[in-house]
Amino acid sequence: MSSGNSNGQEPISLVKNYGANAAARGKSGASSPNAPKGSFEDSVDAALDAATKFVVDQAAKLAKFAKLDKITSKLAGKKGARNASPNGRPTGGDVAKAFVPALTVSAKYVGDKLRGLAELAKLDELARTVKLDKAARPFVQIGKRTAKWAWSKRRRRWFQWATVVALLALGNVVFDGDERSKAPRTPTTKAWSDDERLEAGSLKILTMNGVDYAFRYCPPGTFKMGSPGNEKGRDYDETLHDVTLTRGFWTLETEVTQEMWEATMGENPSFFAATGGGASDAREVGTTAKFPVESVSWEDCQKFIAKLNASGSAPDGFAFRLPTEAEWERACRAGSKTAFAYGNKLERDQANYCWDSALRGDGLERTTSVGSYPANAWGICDMHGNVAEMCADWVGSYKMTAQADPTGPPSGTADDSRVLRGGSWEDRAGYCRSAARFSSEPTESSSSVGFRLVLGREIEPDVAPLAAEAAIYAEAAPAE
Repeated sequence: MSSGNSNGQEPISLVKNYGANAAARGKSGASSPNAPKGSFEDSVDAALDAATKFVVDQAAKLAKFAKLDKITSKLAGKKGARNASPNGRPTGGDVAKAFVPALTVSAKYVGDKLRGLAELAKLDELARTVKLDKAARPFVQIGKRTAKWAWSKRRRRWFQWATVVALLALGNVVFDGDERSKAPRTPTTKAWSDDERLEAGSLKILTMNGVDYAFRYCPPGTFKMGSPGNEKGRDYDETLHDVTLTRGFWTLETEVTQEMWEATMGENPSFFAATGGGASDAREVGTTAKFPVESVSWEDCQKFIAKLNASGSAPDGFAFRLPTEAEWERACRAGSKTAFAYGNKLERDQANYCWDSALRGDGLERTTSVGSYPANAWGICDMHGNVAEMCADWVGSYKMTAQADPTGPPSGTADDSRVLRGGSWEDRAGYCRSAARFSSEPTESSSSVGFRLVLGREIEPDVAPLAAEAAIYAEAAPAE
């Protein structure tokens, strides 16, 4: 730590204590906008003196923490930073310098999870994705409500104040690791259930054939399935409509892995495996046991599922199966309404897909270990990219009205295909959206297609296909 640190605290302690001080002052009310100047406000002013020009001129780049050295020089090197006062409060320079090593300790968290922090108008997103102390949340709300007029010279100071306080509060929690997913990290002791009493994302683990299967709970409820008309990359078959799932279900936290498949089926058909055609592409990672199994057909999956159900491993009243298309989208969205579970843009550090920009390259060009990218809000991994995932439904058009527990057409249509969702390692971002739909024949297999299991009640297919849907396929059928 620099000699300018008058109280001798280590960088991590300084930031954490400073954030705790912000929270404590918030609880006491001393840091409200109308409160008289006190030690907390003086400390904030000291930080602001060092950060003002940077926040004003470089706000759009504030959270690009890959440039920590640049931020250090801009913040800590300001000549106008106040000296430490006799009561031992840290200087603005000390605070600035403390952030750099503290954030470096949490580099993965900072790099993967706070990419949007520079968009200061989205401080409400920071409140959703970071476990801020309750007392600090009002400061975030100040930033949110003032975003539209923050750059007025007369009001700019308030916006800067709210931003710095939010950052100081962040110093109290940056060491918690990956906080995008608020799903529980330890298995619940509650019984397997499918009602609303269980917390979304609750975790339970089954061990079958010596391999652990982690399941996350997806609660019953109503959500918007499909995509709005203005969503980038939207296709014609993504009609937006309300869907209600009357029962919850448990979805596998990851795609079914090669070790899961091999332990049950006794062989590994995957292309990206030691014995597969893509062995050279995957050799750099060593074992591919945690890679998703692929190059299996929908019918192959049914054989795998039948063996699991025959083993008696499923909890009473539940069965292993593929998710319905509605269940898949419910699990993928995890409460989100955007194009992806993480927002309206998919970053290259959020999923294994073919990156959209030629300047970024072409992605991994293969599958990778499940769980290598951030989980969604319910703790579910790889819903975007890696391998496209098979669903139970036959492909068909959405109904225009609100639906309850939809299961798709009762039988195959003109192309006799089953639904695929999520996109894969070889697809661009638009094809990995939460609403994007694809299909494949039940006997087809591909190195870009896999699946995940759900534990749920047995499902019954719809018995009345749409007349409009039948007409569409009749029109598309070739003339005899």
